[in-house]
Amino acid sequence: MLYNGKFTFGCLFSAILIGILGQDIAYFLYDHLAKVNPASYLAVLYTCSFLLFLLSVVSALVQVRYRKIKKETISLYLLVIFTIGVPATVWSLFVMAVWLG
Repeated sequence: MLYNGKFTFGCLFSAILIGILGQDIAYFLYDHLAKVNPASYLAVLYTCSFLLFLLSVVSALVQVRYRKIKKETISLYLLVIFTIGVPATVWSLFVMAVWLG
């Protein structure tokens, strides 16, 4: 498998979109799928977003382990992941807390 960071940043980008747009996605799912409480959809979306952030970190660390990326590059990967991931996750958690009351 050729690796150049596409999987890691694909997971990161997906997690950001799901995390930031989770409220709109929850309303969309409520309107077009089962009439489940939108907060339940939001909780599932938050969990998916969080797991995708974790997957991007694990993916970067695994690639260092198998020498697909250099050890010097991992600090840049982790800096980008945590600089973007932590605020997006905190935002998603805040939105979910407001929805749940």
